[in-house]
Amino acid sequence: MISYKRILSLIILLFTLPFLSTGCSIDITQNNEEDTARNLYKYRSDYIGDNSNVSGLVEALPYGEYKKGIELSTSEKPYGLKAIYNINGADVNMTDLKKEFYNNALIIFSLIENV
Repeated sequence: MISYKRILSLIILLFTLPFLSTGCSIDITQNNEEDTARNLYKYRSDYIGDNSNVSGLVEALPYGEYKKGIELSTSEKPYGLKAIYNINGADVNMTDLKKEFYNNALIIFSLIENV
């Protein structure tokens, strides 16, 4: 069953991401936002235990190209996800990186029911 609360959370989050990362200047078109939302929503799941689905979601999020691996904690509650990145040599601002990882976590919590 689809949780409308989660769908609403994801929609709100996706429409506020441009404001969070650009200081209120929108540089993403409506179509790109819808495409991004559709691409992320295809990874929606009730369970964290689907390794390939979770891996695909992490890769689809910002900085996903730097994903080295993931570790899933599914044997007992609270279930969890550890995403491992290799950003050595990448030209990234640590403040921006922390903000993007925070946003990525919000999206993961919105799309995977039992994280």
